[in-house]
Amino acid sequence: MSRIENTGKNFIFSLLATFITAITSFVSRTVFIQTIGVTYLGANSLFTNILSMLSLTELGLGSAIGFSLYKPLAENDTETIKSLMKFYKTAYRVIAAVICVLGLALIPFLDALIKDPGDIQHIPFIYLVFLYNTVISYLFTYKTTLLVADQKSYVMTNMTSVIGIVTVLIQITVLLIGKNYFVYLIVGAVINTVQWYFINRRIFRLYPYLKDRNIQPLAKQERSTIATNVKAMVFHKFGELCINQTDNIIISSFISITAVGIYNNYYMIIGIIDRFSRSIFNAAT
Repeated sequence: MSRIENTGKNFIFSLLATFITAITSFVSRTVFIQTIGVTYLGANSLFTNILSMLSLTELGLGSAIGFSLYKPLAENDTETIKSLMKFYKTAYRVIAAVICVLGLALIPFLDALIKDPGDIQHIPFIYLVFLYNTVISYLFTYKTTLLVADQKSYVMTNMTSVIGIVTVLIQITVLLIGKNYFVYLIVGAVINTVQWYFINRRIFRLYPYLKDRNIQPLAKQERSTIATNVKAMVFHKFGELCINQTDNIIISSFISITAVGIYNNYYMIIGIIDRFSRSIFNAAT
């Protein structure tokens, strides 16, 4: 399949996924607020921001590896691809461990980040579920970079769209029947884990050589190139996090967690518009 055809498929499926996500987000958000309340919605947004800040430890490694995969994919150099992916896997396991340790270390300071928690109970437990979802994603998500570099991100988009719809339907049912936020969180975490399992199985089918055990260490020149690209990405990554991932932390620290929930209702609309525009460019990356 040509690059133009892949770009077209990426764009169409990304556009459909964004549209489906927009609809399900509105429905899910409405049910959430009516059954649980806007305060818990604020907690969702706050903890997402906190853990996104911890992702600074990734330092743009994913982008650097993705760039390094372009040439071996074009030349069908499976040995280099295997070496890159093994290096990537090791690096992301270390990053997952660092995020886990830093995330656990933040638990005693959560009260300082939430000025007015309202009626929220068991804040550390809620935070730990979010931390689990973040850590588990780093243990699996590295393989998806290969799909993106190979212009086959539509494979993941299709799977996440279907699983996302199922997740929303189950969570809405949980909210309507039990109005239990903690069950809602656990259901999301379980489905998230299952989702990553099936995505990885699909990637192994597309690239069976990733199962090979006889993998050569990554060449010194390749490691040097990746290190150079990571250094170039550090300030960009830091700037992006400061601009896009600090709002909820600041609002929660100085105003209230409820204000975070109200703010994110409006921000969700901006986010949907942004995803629609990005789908055009991401399809051709």
